[in-house]
Amino acid sequence: MVGFFERMMITKQLKFSDGRIELFNRRFAISGEFISNHIGEINNTPEAVAKIYRSSKDASCLFFIEVGSKYKFSFNDFINWELDVNKFCGWGVMKYEKIDKDEKIIAVSVLDSPTGVFLKGKTELACDHIIRGFIAGGAKAAFNDDIECLEIECIAKGDLRCLFVAARSDELKLKYQKIYERQVGNTI
Repeated sequence: MVGFFERMMITKQLKFSDGRIELFNRRFAISGEFISNHIGEINNTPEAVAKIYRSSKDASCLFFIEVGSKYKFSFNDFINWELDVNKFCGWGVMKYEKIDKDEKIIAVSVLDSPTGVFLKGKTELACDHIIRGFIAGGAKAAFNDDIECLEIECIAKGDLRCLFVAARSDELKLKYQKIYERQVGNTI
C-alpha cells in the first residue's frame, strides 16, 4: 500500500530542493521540538495564545481551500487530507473520535504531540495551539462554515492524550465555556 508521502512524491506534489520543501506548491518548513519551549513561555498570555491559534487556523484553512478547490475535494477528502498532512508534518498520531457532518462537529485525539510531550508536567493548561489551529482550519474548509477548535484534554497537563473538539462557536461556548474563553476568547 502506498502511503501519503509516496503518493505525493509520485504525483510530484511534494518537492525537495536546496533549502526548500513544497507540498502542492506551498512552502513547508519542518521545525524541531525546541519550538515547544517558546510556545510554553507564552502559554499563559491569552493574546499570544490567540495569535498562535488564529495564524495557524487561517494558514491551514487557506491551504486546505486551495488544494481542495484544485482537486475538487469532497467532505471526506478534506477529512482524510487533514490526517495525512498532520501526520506528514510530525504532529503526532491523530485519530478521529467523532465526525458529525450534519452537526458540524469533529473530535480528534492526538497521541505523542511534540508540544504536549515537551511541556508535560510544566503547565496546567492545554498548550497545542498550533495543532488546534490546523484542525480548526481543516474543519472550516471541510464544513464550509466558521469553525473553532478547543483542546479539552492535553498530555502536557497529565491527560493520556490530547483531545480536540472542532465545532461552531455557539456549540463550543455552550458546552465548554471556560475553555472557550481561555483558548478562543474574543478573537472571532
